[in-house]
Parts: sequence; structure tokens; C-alpha cells
Amino acid sequence: MEIIRVLNNNAVLTIDDNGEDIVVLGSGVAFQKKRGDVIDSSKIERIFYQDDHDIIGKLKQSFLEIPVEFIEMSKEIIADAKLELGKEFNDNLYISLPDHLQFTVRRYHEGLLIQNKLVLETKRMYKKEFAFSRKKLKVINERFNVELPEDEAATIVMHLINAELNSNMHETMQMIEMVQKILSIIKSEMAIEFDEDSLDYYRLVTHLKFFYQRLFGSEAEESRSKDRHLLGLVKDRYKKSFKCAKKVKKYIEKFSDTSISDDDLLYLTIHIERVKTG
Repeated sequence: MEIIRVLNNNAVLTIDDNGEDIVVLGSGVAFQKKRGDVIDSSKIERIFYQDDHDIIGKLKQSFLEIPVEFIEMSKEIIADAKLELGKEFNDNLYISLPDHLQFTVRRYHEGLLIQNKLVLETKRMYKKEFAFSRKKLKVINERFNVELPEDEAATIVMHLINAELNSNMHETMQMIEMVQKILSIIKSEMAIEFDEDSLDYYRLVTHLKFFYQRLFGSEAEESRSKDRHLLGLVKDRYKKSFKCAKKVKKYIEKFSDTSISDDDLLYLTIHIERVKTG
């Protein structure tokens, strides 16, 4: 492949076999290179194709405008997150994360850092991701000679979750807020303290996250219980948990302006019972 345009030392624009623009990413892939030079395939780390018609244009603009050190830092975070967290991320993370890092460092020097109000909630819901992001925050602080607070680790987690779920920052914050409110309702109604390291707590939080995705995501669908007999059994056997689930149902329907199916009520009751007795 020949270089069509050098975007920075680590990114070039070229074309694929179909004549479509693609962006090639790799450390030093464009160092001392110019238009017409052949790309060293051994330095290619990532290729962005035209599957998303907006992605190539956004990448070109991003790599031309954002200083390379923020792009490199972001690339490192994404690569390590894939390995350590076992996640796959939407390509837009290669745009949103360096843009965010550049903006945050600039705000730091201007004394205009914005507080992330969901630090504690993010830390509770995404323990593994938060621990990873906190490690990366130390690297960011050292590399850019700043002292960004723990809030920034939470924001990095949100960017990772956005890219994993193909959502946006508003949706991720909305999900965290909804899940934390539901957990507060359960904690209050059931008069319990959660063991946040327990498997049952992990299952409950995971269920609520996926429930949010179904409720608001593209996969949202109308669902009605196919087994009302089972719901009746659960209602009779787990009276307190069912009553709590009904309160959660009321909150969700008010929060989302949508109805909750008997299937969702059934599974929510079971998860509440498990975390109560776990």
C-alpha cells in the first residue's frame, strides 16, 4: 500500500483494493515518509475501513488536529484494555478518547477541571475497569506532568463502556444513575447491606446493566411473560422480594416512560432474593 496522505508520524491515509479510503495506524508508520512511499507492513497495528462512512473522515480530522502524544496515549490505553479487560471497542474510541485527554489536560492547565459526579457509582459498578483506568491515570499524570484527580479514572471508564456498548456518554451516565437508584431501593426495602464482592451482587448488577441495554438500546423489544404460573409461584414464595421488585418496576417505568414486562419482574424478584440470602 502506498501513502496517500501523512496524518502524523503514526497514521496515514491510503486506499484498499476496492479504491476506498482507509486509515492505517502504527507506531512510526509515517516517520520520515511522504506521499507515494510504500507502507511498511511490519509497523501496521490497526486498519480502519469504510464500514462506517463517518469514521474515516473523523479519523483524518482527529489525527491532523490532535497532538500525537494524546493519540499515542489513547492507543496504549485501548490496546491494554483489550488485553487486560478482554473487551472489544467501537472504532470511535480512537477519536473520542484522545480528544477527551487533550481537552482534560488543557482544562487542568487552565484551572477548569470539571468534577465527575459519578465516581463512586462507577467505581462500584465497574470495579475491574476502574482499577485498570486508575493505573492508566498514573501514566497520564506522569507523561503529561499533571495531577488529574480520581474523577478522570471514572471518566476513562465511561469512555470504555461507551465504546463497548456502542452508546454515548449521556446514555452511560444515565445507565449508571438508574442502576444505582435501583440498588438504593433494594437496599432500603430489603434492609440489607450489599456484599459488593459477592457473586450474587455481581449477578444483580450485571442483570440491571443488560436490562438497561434492552430497555433503551436498539435491541429493545416488547416482552410479555409466557409463564404466569411461574410468576405466581415466585410471588408467593418470595413475598418481600416481589414487593421490592414492584417498587423497582414503578421507578423504572417512571424513569423510562415505558412498561416493564412480567418476565422482567420475575427475573428481578429472583435476583433480589438471591442477593438477600447470599
